[in-house]
Amino acid sequence: MTVRPAIIIRRIGPYHRARLNALRAATEAVLAVEVCRQDETYAWPHEPLPSHIARATLFNRQAEGRTIAALRQRVEAALTTFAPDCVAVPGWAEPAGLMALQWARRRGVPVILMSDSQMHDAPRRRLTEWPKRAVVRCAGAGFAAGPTSRDYLVQLGMAPHTIALGYDAVDNAHFCRGAEAARCTPGVRERLGLPARYVIAVARFVPQKNLLTLVGAYNEARRRGLVEADLVIVGEGPERPALQALEGPGVSICPFADNDRLPALYGLSDGLILPSLVEPWGLVVNEAMAASRPVIVSDRAGAAPALVEDGVNGFVCPPTHEGLMAAMARLARADVEAMGEAAAARIAQWDLDRFVQGFRAAAGIAAARERGRPGRLRHLRRLSGPPLGVMARLVGALS
Repeated sequence: MTVRPAIIIRRIGPYHRARLNALRAATEAVLAVEVCRQDETYAWPHEPLPSHIARATLFNRQAEGRTIAALRQRVEAALTTFAPDCVAVPGWAEPAGLMALQWARRRGVPVILMSDSQMHDAPRRRLTEWPKRAVVRCAGAGFAAGPTSRDYLVQLGMAPHTIALGYDAVDNAHFCRGAEAARCTPGVRERLGLPARYVIAVARFVPQKNLLTLVGAYNEARRRGLVEADLVIVGEGPERPALQALEGPGVSICPFADNDRLPALYGLSDGLILPSLVEPWGLVVNEAMAASRPVIVSDRAGAAPALVEDGVNGFVCPPTHEGLMAAMARLARADVEAMGEAAAARIAQWDLDRFVQGFRAAAGIAAARERGRPGRLRHLRRLSGPPLGVMARLVGALS
């Protein structure tokens, strides 16, 4: 099946580039509709794309001229020029995605709803679930990260057989090669200023990442003699001052690391810790496992049930002081190299090929469902439904 998709992305980062590259190799053409070139969420630099991937950037900055009218005009211009045969939108809370969905409905273009949201990510209220259900009804297929995100789409009304998996994938080879090179090259640890042994957390410095609790749990585990390796925390965000206030023996707070530096940071560690209170997936888990490192993952993360076999390639724990401390103590007693090999074997099943196969499967489902609708029903489907711009505002305000 020939696929010519347009994919709506809030801001293109390294993992988007890897997925788009892989998808373009298996398709006639790909358009990445990037909502903004810069935002306040991620410290990524502007991510270039190869010339064989079409790109339409709607705004330079997150808040620049973002009226619904301006957004609709730019989304529709980009899609009309490219003329995709399917449109993939990121869930229900991005207004640009809902504008694209509305454009596709009016033209009978199949829609893929991409999602890694889970039922337990936030309190779910009828007022916010109603507009999500309306968006789900507009999509021909779902493309979910894993089992928990698929289950949430089903709860919102999407039929299980119309959902493909594989949305959250990274360039495994990049992290594998970089980690191996770091482990085999003398002096890398010293050049990067890394401790002789450490566990690493890579995250935005925001409350939902639960880093302050992690530091407290680590400090107590170290006082009790349960761990020997240092804790290295890498990232940026508003909690940096609070984290730096806790920096001391065994704890290092390091700046944001780009995609080129991360493989070495993972590869030289004893393992990754993801302590999040809210985490739809957690791509750092994929990255660390591709670097052949074991992982400690909060049971709130979507990656936990999909990727982590407790005691084999990592540990799953509640994101509490006691839970994190116990998991770090378990990792300290574990055979890190054996668990790292098991992690690499597991993540090999969740590579970019899985993303491409899942996307193409979702595109096929959406296209078949669109073709299978009688002409009159297709017409009614395009014209019915609440104003999607209003729905985006409602979900964003109340989620």
